[in-house]
Amino acid sequence: MNGEITLEFHFKPEDLQRLRALPVIKRSTVKRPYTRCLSGVYFDTPGRLLRKNHITLGIYKSGRRHIQCVTSEETRVGGIVVHDRCENHILTETPDPSAVENNDLRRLVGRLGRNRMKEVFRVEFRRTTYRLDLGDGGEATFDLDSGEIIAGNVREPLNEAHLTLTAGAPGQLLDLVLEILSAVQLRVAVAGRTDRGFAMVEGRGPGWRKNVRLDLSEGATFEDAMVHTVHHCLKHMLANETHVLESEDPEGVHQMRVALRRLLSALRLFRSVLPPDRRRHIVGEAKWIIDQLAGTRDWDVFLDEIAAPAIANSDNKDQFSALIERTTAQRERCRKVSRQAILSERYTRFLLLVGTWTARRAWRDQPAPEASALLFSPVINLSDNLINAGHGKVTDKGRRFNKLTVAERHKLRIQVKKLRYAVDFFSSLYPHDRIQPYAAMLAKLQDSLGYYNDVAVAETLVSRLVAECGDDKDNALQCQRAGGIVIGWHTHILALSVETLKKDLGNFIKAKRFWS
Repeated sequence: MNGEITLEFHFKPEDLQRLRALPVIKRSTVKRPYTRCLSGVYFDTPGRLLRKNHITLGIYKSGRRHIQCVTSEETRVGGIVVHDRCENHILTETPDPSAVENNDLRRLVGRLGRNRMKEVFRVEFRRTTYRLDLGDGGEATFDLDSGEIIAGNVREPLNEAHLTLTAGAPGQLLDLVLEILSAVQLRVAVAGRTDRGFAMVEGRGPGWRKNVRLDLSEGATFEDAMVHTVHHCLKHMLANETHVLESEDPEGVHQMRVALRRLLSALRLFRSVLPPDRRRHIVGEAKWIIDQLAGTRDWDVFLDEIAAPAIANSDNKDQFSALIERTTAQRERCRKVSRQAILSERYTRFLLLVGTWTARRAWRDQPAPEASALLFSPVINLSDNLINAGHGKVTDKGRRFNKLTVAERHKLRIQVKKLRYAVDFFSSLYPHDRIQPYAAMLAKLQDSLGYYNDVAVAETLVSRLVAECGDDKDNALQCQRAGGIVIGWHTHILALSVETLKKDLGNFIKAKRFWS
């Protein structure tokens, strides 16, 4: 690969001229921009072997020239998905694996064989290219693409901005994006043209994704672990963004909130080496996004996990109609709030600020020798202490469970969640057969305590619904009565399950530790 880093963004069609006229672009442009008409064909095998290996192969045509572009997905700049790519001139419109410069990539693509690759979809667009001088040795290209993605008889608009760093530090590229963002709204391209093209061919909508295992190498430093963990959390969040925007499925919102809570937990674990002001700002912005998603998630849980089973076990389902009608309306209002937040400048700025911060390793600049020494210490020497501290908090409260107030049980649930996230973050540093039983018990505890919290939240939501009925006393009475039946049904189940929870806590307290 040639080492170039590209950030991709979506823009609104009406903003194209504003992007072209931006002072920062005019000021940085070193040669006259040029516009050309391009068409491209994307290839893969029938079994999508390239895609499964996070590789795309497209052949673009400009005039009589054919340019083969092979792209490998990486997550290297602040958790934002960026791409390393290799471009080569080839003689025909047929894929030529031998032209790929990177040895590993050439061998991988070559094994598939050019004759096995078939056209999947194509793109047609106009591209305006600006060559930029970022100062201090930094150079970049800024491409504005406007056209269509074509898969069979299906067409979708294409409006993308591509910023490619050809020389200099990643932070320079992110600084430029922040300046552009102050004038024109851009959105990080979670689903680029390749993702969209394959989705169009396969006729599928955006899916949701759970977090995947975080692999830390044995020699990882504290700083390595921190950066990889932050990137991992952001990638999990971004992977569910399109699902929230385009689907009514509740899982996308849930996964985005999980990703953000994991990010908060990571920042808390690594706080000893982070500048307090910057950490507080990032934590505050992450909490803002969580809050914007909270209403949707609360009503999703109420409808699907609290109300639904209680209603299913009732002989008179009609008595819940007013409750369901008002609850559904509340959920739709909250869903709009969640989507507006994701589409906001504040959300995009949060992503880019975290990206700038991690790309520059800005925490190294603080005058704290002890923090600097900790940054480069092996993380395995510190993970034991971090996990042990969380374990101690959970077991301390677990031993006093019978005496805990409702608020203290809620705090126990939060501590279990934090401990589970810490175990997840560092799990690759320990033998799987030692960590798995502990992690399984922890997950079971989190689910049980989470159920307690869901019922408590449901009581609050029912009270809110009743209050919002205002002068409509009949509707208020129906909601109050139906809500009471739902809460009562779950309260009965909680009473029956409390002994099981106590037993699970006891087993966890006696669990064999997997750390030193």
